[in-house]
Amino acid sequence: MASCIQIERLLQAYLDDEASVSERLVVEEHLKSCAACTEGLQQTRGASALLFEILREDQLSSDLTERVMAHLPEMAPATSMKAALRRQVVAEGKRTRHWFGVMVRLMPVLTPIVLLILGGLLWFAWPSHYGLEDENVIGMITQSDANADAVHFAYGRRLDARVHAPIFPGDRFETGRDSLLLSLDGPSHVTVYENTVLEVLGPREIQVTQGSVFFEVFRESYRFQVRTPDGLVTTLGTTFQVSVQNAGTEVTVVNGEVLIENDTDFVRINRSMQALFSPVEQPTVTRGIDTRPFVRRARALRPNPDAERRFLTRFVNSTERIPAIKEQVFMVDTEGRKVNILMLNWTPDPYTGGHAGYTVYVSDSAMNPLFKSAIPSDTFQNKDTSSVRIEIPEHINTYDTGMLHITVVPEHGRGLVETRFTEVAAIGEA
Repeated sequence: MASCIQIERLLQAYLDDEASVSERLVVEEHLKSCAACTEGLQQTRGASALLFEILREDQLSSDLTERVMAHLPEMAPATSMKAALRRQVVAEGKRTRHWFGVMVRLMPVLTPIVLLILGGLLWFAWPSHYGLEDENVIGMITQSDANADAVHFAYGRRLDARVHAPIFPGDRFETGRDSLLLSLDGPSHVTVYENTVLEVLGPREIQVTQGSVFFEVFRESYRFQVRTPDGLVTTLGTTFQVSVQNAGTEVTVVNGEVLIENDTDFVRINRSMQALFSPVEQPTVTRGIDTRPFVRRARALRPNPDAERRFLTRFVNSTERIPAIKEQVFMVDTEGRKVNILMLNWTPDPYTGGHAGYTVYVSDSAMNPLFKSAIPSDTFQNKDTSSVRIEIPEHINTYDTGMLHITVVPEHGRGLVETRFTEVAAIGEA
């Protein structure tokens, strides 16, 4: 899935019919689901039409080639090629001997100056830490306001946040008056606004401590997670903004769907929706948000062309990277009764360790969140066990729910071995 940044570079070529067949297909497929880029296409088309109208009176009505050629000055007669070459060789020989003598006389003075200049250039160009060829690199800085007001902490060192600098797991960024554009393996683009503190835990895991960050996330099977002091924001592939404020964390979705959860509650929001949440209170959701200002603000910081080209060459080797989504969904009929327990069954595997834990999200038939629960990873290490009981909180009313919507999502913090659940059963009063 192409990002909005990549699509924006193709819009003018798309309008001018200069894009290749594959580029046109990528643009048209992206425009079907992205209102921001659709608006950008209309603005580009309008600007092109306006420019055509403004310059209409200055367009030439006839070909000026003959008139220009007729007024060119007469050229001197051509001399023979052999004579011209002979004169050129003689002249070059005289100039060479003259400059060689000058350089010999100035050599004692010029040598220290040249060495000093080369040393300075090497000092500034020498990489502050490992280059993009390092296998641990997960991204790079593709744009910076370059006022030395943004700090990059890498390998325990405090560095200026410079374009082309590689990003490693655990790198931290602090911005003052500047903004940064980080590109991560995927490709996913992260716009870090001023007065923001952010840590890149991995290519699909970010910790935002303060400030505002705009995300354009590549869709993959592994979820992209943003951790904040107020809870967790999870998505598969979408465009959204996270702002850590005094009142809590605000999440605004431009495209796609986002799962927001704190210690006790969770909620799913999608396009043009905004949620404000804190560590313990239920998230407050607002609908019908105009997301265009969020997109315009993010577009104000464009990637450095050379840095973006290097990033795409290093991290984007194939566009066929979208496997099946690794979540399991079940629908359970309550049959109009009070349900006290959910029983989740699975098929045991031969592995003795390395299992992923699971988070279980339970919603009603209208996808309104009811509660969530967790299954620890060590549950699946006992091969004599193939089921687990999840108790439904007492305050949850299932009489009028009809159907329970259960989503089981892997958490890969302790392992990557996933478990296949075969059934979810409801146990309760008759």
